[in-house]
Amino acid sequence: AALALVAGGDVHPDLVLADYNLPNDMDGLRLGVVLRERLRRYVPVIILTGDISTATLRAIAQSVCVLLHKPAKPTDLTALVRSLLLGAAPALPETVAPRGAVLHMVDDDATLRATLRLVLENVGYLVHDHASGEAFLCAYQPGGAACLLLDARLPEMTGLQVLAQLRGGGGAMPSRC
Repeated sequence: AALALVAGGDVHPDLVLADYNLPNDMDGLRLGVVLRERLRRYVPVIILTGDISTATLRAIAQSVCVLLHKPAKPTDLTALVRSLLLGAAPALPETVAPRGAVLHMVDDDATLRATLRLVLENVGYLVHDHASGEAFLCAYQPGGAACLLLDARLPEMTGLQVLAQLRGGGGAMPSRC
C-alpha cells in the first residue's frame, strides 16, 4: 500500500516506520530500498521487530536502517523519530563534494549499492557504481576529480587487487577500502 501511494505521487514521506516482517514476500528493509529508489532521495527507515535471530539482526545491521525492538516504548520511538528527522540527509560542505567530482563505488551487493547511491546523490555526489572490480577498471577513465569507495572483499578480484592495478596504471585517486 505504501508503494502504491508513493507511485501515485500523492505521498512524499520524510521517514518510514516499518515492521521487519511484511506480507507478499516483502520485508521492511526491501520496502525502504524500493521507496528510496522511487523517491530518488534518502529517507530514514526505522525497522520495528521482535525477531532477534542472527540472520535478521545481521540484515538490519548491514542496511542503512535503524533497528527498534518490539515492544517499543513511545518515548523511545518519539526520540528516535525526532533525531532522524532533524538529522536526515545533512548537507555537506562544498569542499567535500566539489562540482564535477565523481565518486566511484565498487561493491558486489546490489541492494547496498542502490541504497548508498541514493544517500550519496542526495547530498550532492555524482555516483558511478560498479558490481565488481573488473567492471570498475573497464569503465574508469583517469583524469578529473574522483574518489573511490571500494569493498575489500569482492569475488574474483579483491579490493586490494583493484587498488594495486589502479596504482600500477598511474590512475591513483583517494580511496577507502
